[in-house]
Amino acid sequence: MPTDDERRAPDMKKQGSERRRVQQYLTRPYVKHLTADEFFRILSFTPEAFASAQVRHEVVLAFDRDRPEQPDDYLALDLVAMWLTDRLTDFLGREGAVLTVRLEWGRWLGALAQAEQARSADYQFAVGRCDIPGDESPVFVATGTLDEIKTSLAERLMGEQPTWQAVDMWECAGEVRSLAKATGGGIAPAGPTSGNKARRDFHVGNSDQPDHPAHCRRARW
Repeated sequence: MPTDDERRAPDMKKQGSERRRVQQYLTRPYVKHLTADEFFRILSFTPEAFASAQVRHEVVLAFDRDRPEQPDDYLALDLVAMWLTDRLTDFLGREGAVLTVRLEWGRWLGALAQAEQARSADYQFAVGRCDIPGDESPVFVATGTLDEIKTSLAERLMGEQPTWQAVDMWECAGEVRSLAKATGGGIAPAGPTSGNKARRDFHVGNSDQPDHPAHCRRARW
């Protein structure tokens, strides 16, 4: 019989691989960083209010973080994580929204990358569940076009009639950039994915599978 440590080993290896990939991304010189003042101003937070929200576990940043790597060093993608959490809060409650954005960061980032590459509003990040009285229904996550999401949720929920919410990731990118621009900041819009500019992209995909299609998806942040 395998020990608990042996059973956990594959998950720990995967988490370590993801963490290394994130660390590599964070240290690239062309990644869009924000100071704490810029980050708080864009989100209309005071430092004190943000710290209080962190204590209540109501904050989630990109890449499964609740705090930046350095105190005065936030990412443009952290704005996306907070914006998405706000959008999901009415449906899931704040705790559920934070947990979903934290655990599913690879999937919402993938949907964002697809939307920006296609320059289209046809890519969504969706959450769904069946409302069963007296029962805590699990949350299901799906990404893709609305038709793909409807099909995925119908298959996973086995004919039940779920309630669900889809978030348009192209709209998300546009609103986050508009917020930044309105407060004196700026985040470059999505651009061509060829030539030298492609180096500015965050690649979404399993680093152990270099031919995986997800490696072609890029989010320009």
